[in-house]
Amino acid sequence: MSKVFTDLPLYPFQQARAESFNNNLDKVIDEVNGNLNSNNMPINSISANQMLPGVGSETTVSGHKQLVWDGQFQKYRRNRKWNTFEGSLNFYEPVVSIDLTTSNWTSGWNKLSDFSFGYLPINMNCKEGMLSGCANIDFHHGIQVVRSSTSPSAPKLYGYGWHTEWAVFANDSLIAQTDKIYTNRTTINLPYKLGVGSGTITLDIRFKVITGRDTTVIEDPTTLLDIFGAGIWARNTFR
Repeated sequence: MSKVFTDLPLYPFQQARAESFNNNLDKVIDEVNGNLNSNNMPINSISANQMLPGVGSETTVSGHKQLVWDGQFQKYRRNRKWNTFEGSLNFYEPVVSIDLTTSNWTSGWNKLSDFSFGYLPINMNCKEGMLSGCANIDFHHGIQVVRSSTSPSAPKLYGYGWHTEWAVFANDSLIAQTDKIYTNRTTINLPYKLGVGSGTITLDIRFKVITGRDTTVIEDPTTLLDIFGAGIWARNTFR
């Protein structure tokens, strides 16, 4: 992707005018979309031989639905494992329940592919251009009702301060991240976009969970991170 310069520079204390924003923004968007104008696409530069339909296929690997589609100027990849599509028809049955009390997880970023989503990451042979897409996750991290030594006869909420974060990584580099998502069931959409060179890009979803312990709790409650489905798709556009 080539360097883009602003047509109308912005200066401190300058009056805000629509032209200053629209003209500059249009130039950036044109470059992101390929900047296909008469300067880099001369007359007769595209022949009928290049106007070919894309080739795609869809397969299922270990419960993961994988879509591959290659066109002349763009290619798509999508991997998904969802309880109501690739798993059970029960909306409330998770694909995996991660016991945060006993499971092997860390306080940092954890790869979702290590927990029953082994074929979810996308390995894409990209061409120089733009890579955009979105990750989708349906999950639940709830609150427990327990007994406390300070008031054994009264129930106590446990875990209302916990939160979960989700992120997309490209070749082990963070490219998109949610804010703190507190205890509930949530379906999130996490979009991303970045410029890429020619080569293989690995996209994967990771999560971070913040929990706590309460010394006044009589029981040792089980803390579950229920994941009902996850998917990620990517689109590589190039000239």
